[in-house]
Amino acid sequence: MEDTAVGFASLYAIEQWGGASMVEIKLRREPIVPFAQRNDENSTTKTRETYIGWRDTKEFSQAAVLVWS
Repeated sequence: MEDTAVGFASLYAIEQWGGASMVEIKLRREPIVPFAQRNDENSTTKTRETYIGWRDTKEFSQAAVLVWS
């Protein structure tokens, strides 16, 4: 999953700023309300965040960058 996150962040950096040497990765998981509690207005879930840290960007072909844009 980390490789996917780094790939998306790398493509985003290319699109927004023309590139970057490193990207910062933070993963957030927002669970859904269990089906049995779907009609309970007071039902809540807890968001979990995981800090991964800074990673080197991934290299992509020009064709991949064009598809992303």
